[in-house]
Amino acid sequence: MREDAERQMIRDNPLVRYHGLDPRFLKLKMAHCRVESGHRQAAWQIVLDHARTAQEKKACVEALQKSLEMWHAYRDGVAEAAGIPSETRRPARRLAIRKS
Repeated sequence: MREDAERQMIRDNPLVRYHGLDPRFLKLKMAHCRVESGHRQAAWQIVLDHARTAQEKKACVEALQKSLEMWHAYRDGVAEAAGIPSETRRPARRLAIRKS
């Protein structure tokens, strides 16, 4: 991730934007951005390369979707416990399925 895009992403973070958190407290988030860029694409490519049949691919997509739903439930629970209003949170997403 380019440095200016990284700075913009930190400025747009809801904790900074809506709750006034000093961006310096998001150092872990910044470090994560630097190494995260290719992980999602690489993980998806592994699924495409190794799930050969339609049934295997469907099972992988279902497992990934369930994992995403569980992550959103965890994320929303933490935000709720921290008192972050739901209207400032990103909505849950579904997997964007690409054809191999």
